[in-house]
Amino acid sequence: IGWTRKEAILKANGEGLSCMDKIEISFERNTLSPILKNKTKYSYKVKDFIPADGYIACVALIER
Repeated sequence: IGWTRKEAILKANGEGLSCMDKIEISFERNTLSPILKNKTKYSYKVKDFIPADGYIACVALIER
């Protein structure tokens, strides 16, 4: 879950995966507020879901 949350947030920001170490994510299911190491002017809504058996996905929306 942590990897998919990080990837969703980085994609929402338009950043590459090389910025992965900037973000710390909670591994608790349905936690809506990711924990960010770096200061950011945005907050996020993060939603986990299972698109098919054996897969986990995540969507991150930026609140401006």
